[in-house]
Amino acid sequence: GVPGLLMAASTLAMWLGRTSYAHIPPAGAGFVREACGATGRAALAKLLPLFAFFSAFWSLYDQTGSAWVLQAEKMDRSFLGVQWLPSQVACVNPLLILLLVPAFNGFVLPQGGRRVPGLYDVAGSVVRVTPLRKISAGLFLLAASFLLPLHVETRIAAGEAPSIGLQLLAYLVLTSAEVLVSVTGLEFAYTQAPTKMKSAVMALFLASTALGNLFTALVNLLITNADGSTATSDVAYFCFFVALMFVVAVAFVPFAYTFREQTFVQGGEDDPRPHEVETAAAVGQPQQQWRAGGAPCSRGVKHVDSVSS
Repeated sequence: GVPGLLMAASTLAMWLGRTSYAHIPPAGAGFVREACGATGRAALAKLLPLFAFFSAFWSLYDQTGSAWVLQAEKMDRSFLGVQWLPSQVACVNPLLILLLVPAFNGFVLPQGGRRVPGLYDVAGSVVRVTPLRKISAGLFLLAASFLLPLHVETRIAAGEAPSIGLQLLAYLVLTSAEVLVSVTGLEFAYTQAPTKMKSAVMALFLASTALGNLFTALVNLLITNADGSTATSDVAYFCFFVALMFVVAVAFVPFAYTFREQTFVQGGEDDPRPHEVETAAAVGQPQQQWRAGGAPCSRGVKHVDSVSS
């Protein structure tokens, strides 16, 4: 009932704003040429390994709707004067998203228009903040978020009933990782996709979620006995995924260091040519994006005069 009404409301909101969106017609045969050309093949060769890291992220993250709910059934769910249902705890995730996105990015006060700096600004005063560094931090943070359910599971195995507040704290860490990885990754994948392949690359990015869930389903299939019981303890189950995520996070560091960014900027009506912008943010080199016509739009990226066909 309620999810259906919310989906209808969101669909209506998108329909009402349809005239405000940028409508780019399908490229048709141009998509095939670009995807099969050198530019498209090079972009996919870089992005597909990146999406594999996202699959690992989603294999853990989406367990909030399965393993975390089952764990909540065995916890003391009386917290802040509320008796929580096991599946209700996940409701804090969208609320935290609304709070953490401006907390990380900063926000503008309605009175006076003064911008309040966010955590990215604070971190930027110490170290250069790039999309790949955000993703790297988020992968480590996701692994850390699963340490709390692991701790809870060890206490449950010892006969205790830990407070559901521990899982709420885990959601705070996990949602912070989501902002760093999912929000950043969606934008990054779009900018790294050639102009005629952006929708296809977005589809591949979203497919990484399905692959992550398939991996989790395979793990559960392998540890399930014929009678429906599990061959491993819940503690061992969480240990496996914590170790897996830490290994993935460590492996991402050299991958990000060697990743060569190439940002594709969609041309406007006055200059329909999609100019390419080549960057090296992963290795800390200066960046500057250039708009059509050679005018810089931010500091530090070198302009490449090649034009996608």
